[in-house]
Amino acid sequence: MNGLKLKMIRELLGLSIAEAAEYIGGVSKRSWEYWEKDDRTLKPDVIEKMNSLLQQYNDKLFTAIEEIKKGKPLTLHYPTTPNTNIIEWRLTQSLVRVLVCCYGAELAK
Repeated sequence: MNGLKLKMIRELLGLSIAEAAEYIGGVSKRSWEYWEKDDRTLKPDVIEKMNSLLQQYNDKLFTAIEEIKKGKPLTLHYPTTPNTNIIEWRLTQSLVRVLVCCYGAELAK
């Protein structure tokens, strides 16, 4: 994984550099910035974590799209405050944005 792909996955998941650095890499914000610029070698465990998060995102997205294709109404809640897991919160926010804006899911009131 190169720095640009790392950045793209981070942004897709809705994570700031600071959040990704702290909760995924366990490094400083500056270290994460170096990785995204390909100025430093990316740690293998970070690649594994990012790929795992991307797979989780895709699995949830494709499952929801299949439900929409079957004609099932999909009403989603957009979480505005984090629960105890920042990564899961951001992933959920990103999924809801895509499903509502691109696939016709509805927002719960």
